[in-house]
This record gives sequence, C-alpha cells and structure tokens, in this order.
Amino acid sequence: MGAEVVAGSSARRRFWTIGEKRRIVEQTLSSDMSVAMVARQHGVNANQVFCWRKLYLAGGLGKSMHSEGVRLLPVSVNGEEPSLTLADYTNRLTNWRDDEHRDSRSSVGQY
Repeated sequence: MGAEVVAGSSARRRFWTIGEKRRIVEQTLSSDMSVAMVARQHGVNANQVFCWRKLYLAGGLGKSMHSEGVRLLPVSVNGEEPSLTLADYTNRLTNWRDDEHRDSRSSVGQY
C-alpha cells in the first residue's frame, strides 16, 4: 500500500493516490465482497470508499472500466473579435442577478 501517512496532533491522515482509489473501487465492483469488507481490508472507512465509488462511476477518478469516456465537440476559430467581452458578460450577469433579487423581494407577501 503506497498511501502517504501524515502525522498530525492526534490522528493520522492518509493520502491515497488516484490509482490506489481506483484499484480499491474496482475491487468492490468486480468481486462478491461487500464495500465494507473491501474497505476494512485496505484500512479505509467504508463511507470513503462509497464516495470514491460514486466519483469513479461519474468518471471523476480518471479513466475507468465503467465510464464511456469524454466526448469532444468540434470547434472552429475564426479571426474575428468576440461580440461579447468578459467585462460585458460580467456586467450582464450582475445586472440579471440584481434584477432577480429585486423581483424576489418585491413578490414576498403578495399572495
């Protein structure tokens, strides 16, 4: 096990690599052992393994044998300047939020 252990004031904290997390999760998915048994075998809390498993199935622990992978969309870039700058976008977003906030306050108690 290559987990790094950091000594703290009273508790030890382990830092698991992505590969180690993936191997532990894959063991829960490919064996008849329960998550709790696999977690105990590796010295990990079962809730932590469930969290890793959720990340794994969502593709959050790198490429997994259960993920479909990432699909890229084609993009073309022309030499034109964007019609909306970041500052314009930020101003519009701020104004929209202000309007939403103002509208929500004005409708309180009007039933």
